Amino acid sequence: MHPALPRLDSLRTAIALVGALGIAACQSASSVESNSPADPGPGKVADAGASKTSDASTAIVLAPDAWFAPVLVDAGWAAASDAGAPGSPPETNCLPSVFSLRARPAEALWVQDRSAAMAEQLGSGSKWSASGAGVSTAVASGAVAWGMMLFPKVGADDECCQMPTSDTAPQVEVTPGVESAGAFAATFAQTAAGGMGRPMARAIVQAANYLAARTTSTAKYIVLVTAGEPTCSGDGLCSAASTTDTARTKDAITNAASRLGIPVAVATVGLTSSSNSLQPGPTQQLLADLAKLGGMPNTAPGQPAYWAAASADELATAVAALVGQMKSCAFALPTPFDWGADAQVTLADVRLSKDPTHQDGWDFADDWTSIVLFGKACAGSRSAPSTVVLHLQPSCSIPVY
Repeated sequence: MHPALPRLDSLRTAIALVGALGIAACQSASSVESNSPADPGPGKVADAGASKTSDASTAIVLAPDAWFAPVLVDAGWAAASDAGAPGSPPETNCLPSVFSLRARPAEALWVQDRSAAMAEQLGSGSKWSASGAGVSTAVASGAVAWGMMLFPKVGADDECCQMPTSDTAPQVEVTPGVESAGAFAATFAQTAAGGMGRPMARAIVQAANYLAARTTSTAKYIVLVTAGEPTCSGDGLCSAASTTDTARTKDAITNAASRLGIPVAVATVGLTSSSNSLQPGPTQQLLADLAKLGGMPNTAPGQPAYWAAASADELATAVAALVGQMKSCAFALPTPFDWGADAQVTLADVRLSKDPTHQDGWDFADDWTSIVLFGKACAGSRSAPSTVVLHLQPSCSIPVY
């Protein structure tokens, strides 16, 4: 915690963004200094809070020998403007109004096991139907922008370990959105479990690359839902469809969480002895290890590190707990504006610095439609016991056309 910040339990739950006083009128367009925000750009997790963003993002690639090679992805960014060079929008009047801003919903990709084990009976239905029912309430709430990726994919002949061959060209069945409940329901209803193999490592790599490439500044998460251990160590080879792929899966989750800043939660559906086991089997131990590497383990007493569910209701409870942890440090502005170089941000009466390097402080993002907090400021807002609200009073706002 920053030494100037008081203890979190005494923080006010509002964050005030106050424009500098004493500016009587806006300057003319010709005399306004360009103040283009430093957008995180494609491949950046803008509110990860701990890592510096760079000019080029790095994707992760799954290799058969379990090593990863960096692939540079274009991270170019430009302000939206019809009036000339980016960062030089036309003049408008200063706005004395105060705006209340709330955090944008985080984005989460539901990475769903579609292997034959998911077709097994669980209660009155199957593990597959329990998965769909377990996530339905969370998706419908709109608290998180949910998307979905299935693994293995549905091939023409349901081939073994079916996944896109390029880790930087992933295939997502449902695009993340706060109104994706209908698409989720349709995907579960129209797709059957029964794929050969469980290519978990490649699914995690491709899911992480997909989220990292999205240009939105909000937080990104992965929720892996499986009925067993990772297989497909030989990728598309049917002879490897039942061969455990431990090393590559650990590398995939480690790279997603540590290198790209995208936490991975691990949940199971109907896994034998998946909860309250005093002597977990090798599969349970492996999944617990994966959950810890992903950075979102279940810390409830007597429970394994992964989120174990023996029914749709238990899975729904687990997802609700995860949603409570999915907090974003990106706050939506009411309209795309360049809010002026004199704008100030304060957290519980402590002024934060504008930080284009995205280490500790705040900056604009998403073409002037978001304020993003970084470092200690981000951590403080995420740890607040109640909803954090930004209050914005612009010093001299300039619309972006």
